[in-house]
Amino acid sequence: MFCYTINRSSNAVEEIEVDLFNKECVVTFKNGCTYLYDNVSRRAMMNLVMNEDVSLGFWVNNNLVNYKSEATCIQVYKFATKLALA
Repeated sequence: MFCYTINRSSNAVEEIEVDLFNKECVVTFKNGCTYLYDNVSRRAMMNLVMNEDVSLGFWVNNNLVNYKSEATCIQVYKFATKLALA
């Protein structure tokens, strides 16, 4: 269950959903790909929720993709393909 959904202006990121209890977040990109990340820093997620000035792309790169991050991508969804088939 995701606690917060963050929608802000971004060139690459559509939205980020964060679950502070389970240390997970789901990132949906504008190209239709959705990634579920596990073991995400609760402090980083709270910073994203509380600080409206944080860039979504910057946050994803620094807290999920960066080599120093402990977060791991555990699933990838491609909704654009499913919608095309419907």
